[in-house]
Amino acid sequence: VVITIATIPFVLYYLLIDGEHFKQSLLEVIPVRARPTMVKFMEQASEQVGSYVRGELMVAVSVSIMFYVGYLVIGLEYALILSILAGVLNLVPYLGSIMASVPALIIGAFVSPLQLFKVIVVIAIEQTLEGRVISPQILGNKLEIHPLVILFILLVAGSLFGFMGLILAVPGFGILRVIWNLFFDWIKANYD
Repeated sequence: VVITIATIPFVLYYLLIDGEHFKQSLLEVIPVRARPTMVKFMEQASEQVGSYVRGELMVAVSVSIMFYVGYLVIGLEYALILSILAGVLNLVPYLGSIMASVPALIIGAFVSPLQLFKVIVVIAIEQTLEGRVISPQILGNKLEIHPLVILFILLVAGSLFGFMGLILAVPGFGILRVIWNLFFDWIKANYD
């Protein structure tokens, strides 16, 4: 996991630098008749993945704001730093939320048992709002998928494929939807 996370910035850098060259190289392998469809697929898949990434960034900002407000309400020290850390770590799906909670729990435990309880309540409220309302709503709007469908996708993918299923489920569904739409358009064009 650490090697994968450390490699991602380099892969993204080279894709940004050589993205157009990569696209052209891929198209040279595709038969000429299929190239327009492949170009359409690559553009729509790129749009779906880009929308997913923008949605995740918006969720991370929302998490930061929720934690900041919650920590301010309970009077936790270092509320701003902890909330920014929570937003950044939230970009790591599912594990990020757990890692972001640890420093706040430690600070709360050092202050008093009551403060620790308040921190646990804030974390529980944030997790509930993020997982059941904010993430499905934001990702659903960005990807033009109903929030209930996103919740269902995450439940099924998590059950079937575990942690990797949770990470890849929503963008994978977006790409499968692009493939389905292109296939349906092809059927309509050729058999209508």
